[in-house]
Amino acid sequence: MKIRFKKIKFKNKLNFKPILKYLLLILVTAIIITLTLIALPLTEKVSEKVTFNLNTKDSQYWSKEYVAFVGTTDKKELQKVKEIIYRRLRNFGVERVAIYTESDNDESSRIRIIVNTTKDPDLVSQLATSRYSYKIVTRREDVDFDKEDDPYVVVFGTNYNATDWDYNDFRTVYIPKNKFRTTDGNYRYFAVFKPWPNKQAEFTKFLKEHESEYMGVEIDFFVTPFEVQEIPEGTTAQQTITLGVYADTEEEAKAISLLYNSGHIEANFNHESETDREPDVISLDYIKVSIGLVISLVTAYIYLLLFKHSTKESLLRSFFATGLTIVIYLAYLKLTHIPVDTFLLAIQFILTMIFVRAIAENRDSEIFLIVTTIIVLGIVSLLGTSLMMIFAKGMIALIALTKVSLLFSNWYIDNVKKI
Repeated sequence: MKIRFKKIKFKNKLNFKPILKYLLLILVTAIIITLTLIALPLTEKVSEKVTFNLNTKDSQYWSKEYVAFVGTTDKKELQKVKEIIYRRLRNFGVERVAIYTESDNDESSRIRIIVNTTKDPDLVSQLATSRYSYKIVTRREDVDFDKEDDPYVVVFGTNYNATDWDYNDFRTVYIPKNKFRTTDGNYRYFAVFKPWPNKQAEFTKFLKEHESEYMGVEIDFFVTPFEVQEIPEGTTAQQTITLGVYADTEEEAKAISLLYNSGHIEANFNHESETDREPDVISLDYIKVSIGLVISLVTAYIYLLLFKHSTKESLLRSFFATGLTIVIYLAYLKLTHIPVDTFLLAIQFILTMIFVRAIAENRDSEIFLIVTTIIVLGIVSLLGTSLMMIFAKGMIALIALTKVSLLFSNWYIDNVKKI
């Protein structure tokens, strides 16, 4: 006897799409609420295990005045020295720099460098007061480099002979951002001296003449020795000098790279003195600024709504996008502990509010507005001071985030309305 079961047929198929959409909206809403709580002031005090304080620079600023001797009174030479020092400090991220020159007599001058920054004092001092003139040298035959009682014999420039190769023959000294493993198993940074293309063949010939010999790179009278590697016969590879760099951190490696590549100071240049100064800090209360920004944002949108400068739909979307942009940016700064200037942050957020409304009201020219603004900010970042560079980079990030927030706001609001 066979038993047959009837197939059960559902009149309506189960539709999982709305359920998944609801779950996605719940998840996204939870993320937005979490980011908002992180971005709000004083919420970092809720938990002692997880800290996400806004890392402000206000207490990290210090200021010094460096005085250096320059062996020339020529205005062009002095201007070149000022440009090199300024380029080093600006590209290192020193927030404010002022450089002045004073003539002592007909043969020499003094240069005063005033910095106001949060950067490492030792590295800033090195960038501001080092000449960093380098050249390739060979060992003198009459000097015993194997003396056990004189371990410093290898580092003094007087124990070496100069060659025809110096800073003029190299287009760049490249220091990779990552450390490389050495023969003893440790890791360190290396500098690669790359000659100009028209001198590459001559430089390869020079290294081949000295292969397996110990030579050195002399920097301001002190030498870093290196061994020239054997060059196989018939090789067509470009030969360079690779030198170990005395740097433990990426910041130190960056400072050394700037010393090599920011230009050469021709005149004699010696550090004479340095004096501590009272730091000039533009400080704003983060909590009061946050409250003020929220009040101004809400007030502005209420005004636009009451006087019907735009539709409710457009105002809702741009308001949500503005808030989301600021919340995500603030949460990112808090979670990554990136140091910020509170006064710059306030200006950036005000401009972001204006920019969102400009895009929302001019959808036809949205791409033009975004591209033009990014180009202008890019120029400011390249040509402006360190503070302007920091401001411009932050604004570029906020503009990119604004576009993403506007797209997300449209999707989120449309889907919430369908529930």
